[in-house]
Amino acid sequence: MITPEQRIIDIPFKVYHGCYLLYNEDELVYVGVSSNIAVRLWQHGTERAKKWTSVKYIEELDYTEAIKIENYLIEKYRPKYNSVCGKLKWEMVRLGEKFDIEKIHSPKGWR
Repeated sequence: MITPEQRIIDIPFKVYHGCYLLYNEDELVYVGVSSNIAVRLWQHGTERAKKWTSVKYIEELDYTEAIKIENYLIEKYRPKYNSVCGKLKWEMVRLGEKFDIEKIHSPKGWR
């Protein structure tokens, strides 16, 4: 007889960092950033206000760069659950930098 311990399979568990995109059917409804996308999606699942059916993500380890990607996608697609420039402006103020949307509009190489 095979024991439960013998059935254990070693699988890698990856914590995804970066930008995630929530869709309701084919419509992009929310763009967010997280250092642990799986946990953040679980949190979104507990919010009844946001209805979404699928998720895609862009892996980015540099948090500031991920915020720029988030901002770029929010400006381009205007998802209904996002406020434009909210997190990017907050991060700039937190880091003591002047908020200049023209200067930091696009992530590296996205012009």
